[in-house]
Amino acid sequence: MPGQFLSQAERERLQSFPDEITINEVITFFTLSDKDLTLVKKRSGEHNILGFALQLGTLRYLSFIPDNFLQSPSVVIEYVAQQLEVSPTVLKDYGERDQTKTSQLREIQDYLGFRKSNKADYRTLAKVFYGIVKNYFY
Repeated sequence: MPGQFLSQAERERLQSFPDEITINEVITFFTLSDKDLTLVKKRSGEHNILGFALQLGTLRYLSFIPDNFLQSPSVVIEYVAQQLEVSPTVLKDYGERDQTKTSQLREIQDYLGFRKSNKADYRTLAKVFYGIVKNYFY
C-alpha cells in the first residue's frame, strides 16, 4: 500500500491561505497597479469588481485559488476593497454563477502569464531534479 506524502491536515493547510499573513505580504501581492485597475474595472457590479481583484491578488500570492476563496483573510478583503472604494460586504454576492469565477480566473491567468505545463516543462524539471539528486548523493 503506498504511503501518503502529506497528512490530510497538511494538505488542507497547503490548499488555503496561511493562518497568518503579514501586512508586507498584503501590500506586495494585493496592491493594484493602474494596469490592474483598468482590467478590474471592466467588470460590472461591485461584487464582481471586488471578486475579480481579490482573485488577481490571490493568484499572485498563492499561485492558485483556494476552494474557500470567499473566506480570504479579512485584512486582505478590506485592503482590496479600500483600493476599489467598495464595501467588503459585497464579496458575499461574488460568483453566484460558477461560470463567472471560472471565466474570470482564466482571464487573470492569461493576464499574469500563467499557463498549463507541458511535456517540455516536465522534462526540464526532471533534469533539474536529477542534477540536484546526483550532486547530493555523489
